[in-house]
Amino acid sequence: MKTAIIFHSANPNGNTRRLMEAANETLGAEVYMLDDYNVTPYDYEGRNLDDDYFPLWRELLGYDHLVFASPVYWYAVTGPMKIFFDRFVDLMEKGDDGDMGRRLRGKTASIIATGYSPEVNDSFLDMIVESVKYLGMSYESILYACCEDTFDERAASADIQKYIAHVRAISVSE
Repeated sequence: MKTAIIFHSANPNGNTRRLMEAANETLGAEVYMLDDYNVTPYDYEGRNLDDDYFPLWRELLGYDHLVFASPVYWYAVTGPMKIFFDRFVDLMEKGDDGDMGRRLRGKTASIIATGYSPEVNDSFLDMIVESVKYLGMSYESILYACCEDTFDERAASADIQKYIAHVRAISVSE
């Protein structure tokens, strides 16, 4: 199973990246840093259709499993990640005549996140889970680490291994 990680953080070398990299040592996924792309906000008039959103998705459609990696930022994903999700409308309506959105059906998705709370909050989780379900994807799991100060890989080791085992099991069941 081919896996891609779509990552954004205001601190590109912070806790979320360290958690993502710890998991990705075993997963071997391709990482797409949203900061490397010009993805502009959704525009009802379609004035943004020449940015990097569709070219990025043309690459992402080649993967079976998509991982969305973002810190919990004010109970939600980061602003650029939210813009990325808001543009799902374009996938359904404009991308290759709407075919891009249909091509996501049957793919799987999961989340990698860090935050200050002991548990990830529902508003963060629901936005991602309901969005991928809307696109016909199957939400699988989350790897979350509470990082009051800094990411502790040893403390997160069991959760990382459980997440990796779950992602690997997806490919076996397909």
